[in-house]
Amino acid sequence: MKVIGEILMGAGLFIMLCGIAGLLKNPGFYRRLLLSSLIDTVGLLVLLSGVAVRQGLGSFSFKVILLMGIVILTAPLSAHKLGRAAYLSGHREGGMEHDE
Repeated sequence: MKVIGEILMGAGLFIMLCGIAGLLKNPGFYRRLLLSSLIDTVGLLVLLSGVAVRQGLGSFSFKVILLMGIVILTAPLSAHKLGRAAYLSGHREGGMEHDE
């Protein structure tokens, strides 16, 4: 089980590194916000699942699974709130028109 956990942790780190490379390549606030939300959610969930698998069943794994649930609930919400706040404050990018 430790090998599977380490493979999952490596995959999570690889997802984050590839996401950061894409984040640096793409211009614009809204694109970067979307990418950072995906990197944060998917990469961290894969990494934490690897930690939980590596540690086996126990109280630590239960805490890691609870943390994964918190990430699933809060990461997309915070990205949405940040994007909406930027949009409502008047932040615009090229090609994004505001319908009134």
